[in-house]
Amino acid sequence: MKRRIYRHGFGLWIIALISVFSCTSGEPSARSDARGHPHDEPEHAHADAPAHPQESADDHAEEGNAHEHGEQKTAQVTVWTDRFELFVEHALAVAKTPVRFITHVTDLVTLHPRREGPVTFVMQGPSGEQREHVEENPARAGIYLPELTFLEPGAWKISLRIPLDDQEFIVDLPPTPVYATEHEAAHAPEPAAPEGITFLKEQQWKILSKTDSVRRRPLSEELRLAGVIRPLPGKRALVTPPVEGHLTRPADGPLPFIGDSVVEGQLVALLQPVAASALQALALELDVKSAETEASIREAQAALEKANQSLDRTRGLYEKKAKSVKEVEEAEFAQRQAAAALDAARALKRSYHAATSELRTKPASSPPHDGAPVLPIRAPINGRVVSVDASEGEFVRPDKSLFTILDVSVVLIEARVPESDLARIRPDLGATYALPGAPNGLKPIVDGNKGRFVLLGSEIDSATRTAPLIYEVPNPDGLLRIGLALTVFVETSKAEEALVVPLSAIVEEEGRAIAYVQLAGEAFERRDLTLGIRTGNFAQVLSGLNEGERVVTEGAYAVRLASVSSVIPAHGHAH
Repeated sequence: MKRRIYRHGFGLWIIALISVFSCTSGEPSARSDARGHPHDEPEHAHADAPAHPQESADDHAEEGNAHEHGEQKTAQVTVWTDRFELFVEHALAVAKTPVRFITHVTDLVTLHPRREGPVTFVMQGPSGEQREHVEENPARAGIYLPELTFLEPGAWKISLRIPLDDQEFIVDLPPTPVYATEHEAAHAPEPAAPEGITFLKEQQWKILSKTDSVRRRPLSEELRLAGVIRPLPGKRALVTPPVEGHLTRPADGPLPFIGDSVVEGQLVALLQPVAASALQALALELDVKSAETEASIREAQAALEKANQSLDRTRGLYEKKAKSVKEVEEAEFAQRQAAAALDAARALKRSYHAATSELRTKPASSPPHDGAPVLPIRAPINGRVVSVDASEGEFVRPDKSLFTILDVSVVLIEARVPESDLARIRPDLGATYALPGAPNGLKPIVDGNKGRFVLLGSEIDSATRTAPLIYEVPNPDGLLRIGLALTVFVETSKAEEALVVPLSAIVEEEGRAIAYVQLAGEAFERRDLTLGIRTGNFAQVLSGLNEGERVVTEGAYAVRLASVSSVIPAHGHAH
């Protein structure tokens, strides 16, 4: 069987290196062919040679003459399944004449040759008659040598049954033509044999080379960023007393403890002013604070109105293509911040109003808590108590925080984008994050998680040369804790159905991307690639490969060395 071999003058040291792994079995023999099969093993005669040893240089000369006058025609078949690769070589079959099918069996899971166990050849002729031939064990590791006899000419269907691990795997070969006479077989067209780099099965088994099919899959290029969890504006509240006094617990329960959940307006504590005689001063102070809060509300309303006007104006200019998407997003973020500030001011006013109403309903002679009036202290937001900074009976002042309440049902993920990568950020594409200790447990931010893009900042930090990239995500299980550092992966480009190969299949040669395609069991071809998106363990192939082709993913460098070796024979090997 003829096969074109690529050779290049790569230097004697490469040839010496190739000679190491081109010897497949490691068995010392002065009379071994290039596949490492000793010529004195008659059961391993080549499919295109008589089944007897070559004994002398004269015999080799006769073989050369036979090549000149027309060597016996042979066929090659390679079939891949999820579990096995079969590489079969045989002379053209003639009816009622035994023909040896040299069958190489590779386990694609372990990458080892099949070393033991039967293989059943099931043959069905044109008339529908079915025959079976059981080859109990391989003649040598990975190679079965059945002698098959076909009783009638025509196209035969051949299947192999391979038992393994309490299962039976069936591998179908392409239809095999069987000729009526030797003369008809001799004048049949020469079966097409793949041309390329020869890398023998024994060499593949020795280094456990692996191939994988080129396929299509969604692929996206990602930017890896450091991120941190931040609270939403207005979702973190410090509970402070309105005036000086002694902190007491509510009549129906204790003071809140760390981890307790509270709701907006819930009574969390009571405050006893310093003296009952100070009621009028206290009421006046509450009125003053209420007035200050009212002023804050008016300021917040004005800021919100301005933010709404700015947002409307920006959206209108965007529709006229005078503003960018980024400027619209920044205006929306500013509007949400103004709305949150207004909500916080109104909540504070409600708290002061409740305290004032409670105070005015208590006459000076009222005796709760040793005769002194009390002021209610209520939770300004929904959330969980994350810190308690005062205890029952403690004297507290308005500048001292009593409790900190945090709502983490929705949080912000803030990543920092280097200024050199800002142009690559596309808000319309997806983003994922990985928690510390779980780098492979990626969770979506935008796709399927009800999260959303919030802002790509317009200001560069002078120290880090980065800008903030902010997403809003729901946090129902509370795993995203405020201040938590995490890794954010932001898609910068995307291909829905990209033709991809594993990165392990790509060999760099003089700055070019190369892959080696397995054309048949022992034939490979070098391909120049044009690559697109690279992400994770895959690269997009823009040109150089076709869907369904098999590329070498483990052992590609050994195939490359074989392509420059002069010790690989041009005419295969003997069995």
